[in-house]
This record gives sequence, structure tokens and C-alpha cells, in this order.
Amino acid sequence: MQRRVVVEKAADAALAVVIFLIYLYASLAYSINQVFWLPVLVIIGLLLARIVFTDGGERRVTFARSAVFYLIAAGIFLLRYAVLEYPVLPLFQGIALVGIITFPILYIWERRRTPEGTD
Repeated sequence: MQRRVVVEKAADAALAVVIFLIYLYASLAYSINQVFWLPVLVIIGLLLARIVFTDGGERRVTFARSAVFYLIAAGIFLLRYAVLEYPVLPLFQGIALVGIITFPILYIWERRRTPEGTD
């Protein structure tokens, strides 16, 4: 069972990387419209959510997993901006601001939701 879970996560990760690389290559080589970023982002987000939040077929959403998801998603955005030669600093500032605002709220929400002693 554990081996199957690892293989599924590896396959999802490989698929997400391939989709992202194809999108970046198409953006650089063919100057495709940036509207196509939204479907690519949704597909990569779904795959990333399966990798981070699913464990053995069971959904496990915790503060730590949410932070990992946020950091990986932010890295994808920053990498996209850097490769396409967009200004990265404003995006980095926005990512930091959103993280500073949302993660304390998520932490408090998780503490209220989780009974004492079951961390």
C-alpha cells in the first residue's frame, strides 16, 4: 500500500513538472497568450493538492501541509516570472504579504478545530 502511494505521488509530481515545462517552453518559443496560464495553473494546483494533502487515499489538511503547498505554489509562480523575464520583486512582495496575513489565521483556525493532544 505504501509503495503504491509513493508511486502515485511520484507520477503526479512528474506530470506536474512536464505540464509546467511544456507551458514554459510554449510561452518562450511561440509567445502564446497568457490566458492559457489559468488552465495550466488549475491542473498543476490539482496535482499539487493530491501530492501534498492526500496520504494513502485519505485527505489530511494540516497547517504544515498548507505551508508546504503555499511554498511550492509560490515557487512555481516565481519560477514562471523569472523564466518569462517579468519583474519578480513585486510578485515576491505580494506572496510574502499574503503569507503573512493568511497563515496566522490558518494556524488559529487549526488550533480551534483540533482537540487538545491530537496534534
